[in-house]
Amino acid sequence: MLNSSFFVVLTTIVLILSGVNKGLTQTRKGEKRSSSTVKNEWITFSSPSKNFTVELSETPKATTKFAKMSVEKETDNDLIVFKCTKSLSYFSLRSLAKPKSNRLVISEFDVSGCTRSKDQFELDFLGFMLLLAGDNYRVLSDKTISVRGWKGHEIIYKNGSEINGRVLAIMAGEIIILVNYNRIGGDISEEERIFRTFKPKSVK
Repeated sequence: MLNSSFFVVLTTIVLILSGVNKGLTQTRKGEKRSSSTVKNEWITFSSPSKNFTVELSETPKATTKFAKMSVEKETDNDLIVFKCTKSLSYFSLRSLAKPKSNRLVISEFDVSGCTRSKDQFELDFLGFMLLLAGDNYRVLSDKTISVRGWKGHEIIYKNGSEINGRVLAIMAGEIIILVNYNRIGGDISEEERIFRTFKPKSVK
């Protein structure tokens, strides 16, 4: 059976990405800017696993626990967003730029739990988009790409009248990396910089 902690972590990720939580539409009272943000100095963040680097306005909040689960049964795998997932971790950042409701989440899925077909990545990604945005989102751009030798898929979408979303998924060996940025408003400078500087580990 799947560990229940996996569903807790996955549900948290989906809520953050979809903007259901109040943090996407409201400014937290008493929130202070870090010195690096005030000075407009960005940092190069590297995940503890060294699977990617990216430029950010500050250090993101990281999970301290990997949600591990059984992958012994095929029926269990069918319940996981990305087939063969053994564990996941994610890093979240609530933008302090205007508007303060922008939200970034970068997730790492270890999918080394079983053998995946060559088409599984695309099937899983489209399923994830349905889980993330529901059936009410409008696709503005949809393309398959290659990043540092790894296969990737990027979708830019709009959900309702306010939320603009951008999702990049990279199949980096036995790791799937998801970069998602939700934005309310027209300024895309922060979003563009994050996606421009995101680099998964190089193909060996």
